[in-house]
Amino acid sequence: MEVNRPYLAGHVNFLISIEPETLLDYTHAFHLKRFNVGEEFLVKKCRFAEVKAPSLRIELFKTYGRSLVGLRFLGYDIDADDYHGFVYGRLPYEAIKPDPQLRALLRSTGQRKIILTNSDRKHTIKVVERIRLFQ
Repeated sequence: MEVNRPYLAGHVNFLISIEPETLLDYTHAFHLKRFNVGEEFLVKKCRFAEVKAPSLRIELFKTYGRSLVGLRFLGYDIDADDYHGFVYGRLPYEAIKPDPQLRALLRSTGQRKIILTNSDRKHTIKVVERIRLFQ
């Protein structure tokens, strides 16, 4: 599906409902909400204080749209692949379950499918494979 407009009522509403809670069991979803790996990056790689990391991550996201962009704007020389590998590489992919409903919906249209994401290619492929969208 190729989308050239920012608004598609039916598909967007359906895709917005796919959140970590719908993909992961309760235990993993709770863990992800309690601890943010982006905050761990700020502490371990950028050496920010642990108490400052949560508010800084939110501020970077609000101001720049992405933490990585904000860090670069602040002068940190961060390789995007290193950042994404650190942040996404720690997620519990094994907890993501196949989504037959989403697969059926996407297969019901004869159009080409395009995935738009702000994550890196490795993360996207892992998630798509775990959900089994195109198998």
